[in-house]
Amino acid sequence: PIWLALYLKKRAKCRILPPAWLNAEVLLEILNQEKVESNLLQLDENFREISSILLKSATDDIPNSNKVSCLIEDIMTIRSSKIDEKVNQFGNEGNQVLNLTNITKHEVTKVKGGIILFLKKFYQLNSKNQLQTANNPEISQTQRSSQFYCCLLYTSPSPRDS
Repeated sequence: PIWLALYLKKRAKCRILPPAWLNAEVLLEILNQEKVESNLLQLDENFREISSILLKSATDDIPNSNKVSCLIEDIMTIRSSKIDEKVNQFGNEGNQVLNLTNITKHEVTKVKGGIILFLKKFYQLNSKNQLQTANNPEISQTQRSSQFYCCLLYTSPSPRDS
């Protein structure tokens, strides 16, 4: 576990080998792909957390750590923009499905508050609409059952073989 590696490193008992994706060449490739792809690329589920911890506590074990840090920030900025765009489309354009495939745990935490507020408003509007349609005998059962539906998809990246 990472906490044990950090504990041993502080006591000069070990050297930390960073994950394969935590190097400048791989991160540059990820950055270029994130710029081109409309969807989020699959990253390690704890990408942000691991990189942050290792760049803070084991900088000497990461080659080109300054460049790696900048690349990670650039990747996170692009991903954040993509997520914001998808959330805004979900809320403003009437999309009923928010698909955030390959979102990391850090990103889920970051957008969770905004999505929850939106869903609360959505369900308040839905409740008012259902109340209005329930009191209106001219609206058919089919129309009542097809009012507003909302679906939020979150799929966690599958664990990679190391």
